[in-house]
Amino acid sequence: MLTARADGVRARDAAVLEDLVARCVAVKAEVVAGDERDAHTRLVLNYGHTVGHALERLDRFAGRSHGEAVAVGMRFAAALSAQTGIAPTDLLERHHAVLDALGIARPRRLPDVEEVLAALKMDKKYAGGVRFVLLEDVGRARIVDGIDEGAVRAAYATVIA
Repeated sequence: MLTARADGVRARDAAVLEDLVARCVAVKAEVVAGDERDAHTRLVLNYGHTVGHALERLDRFAGRSHGEAVAVGMRFAAALSAQTGIAPTDLLERHHAVLDALGIARPRRLPDVEEVLAALKMDKKYAGGVRFVLLEDVGRARIVDGIDEGAVRAAYATVIA
């Protein structure tokens, strides 16, 4: 839907945005209702936010917008999903296609990966390791702990390439 109606999204067409927001709210409500105490499955709503929040922290909340930071985090999570074998190898390219079509630019500048790794460890949800929301495929999220820092570095490098 996003790819097919990208022009309407970019043009801020009210009917397209209303449909999009209604779909998003319905999905979020279903996820929250299934995990009211935020015990596990609700974490899927944080897709892209792990690295996104690290970028915001490093930008001191004065650089890119929350949405831009999360979009970078989504590209990163797609790359990490594919590199770890959790997702098909084309997942990152599919993310690029959708985000590019929506006019969400690829990052031109990003902090050094070592700074990002340090910021990830400062996250309030950090508990002896970073927890990532990755994708098995579009619409199928998986919560993953214990990702090797080498894999994180490699995925991050593909996002800024």
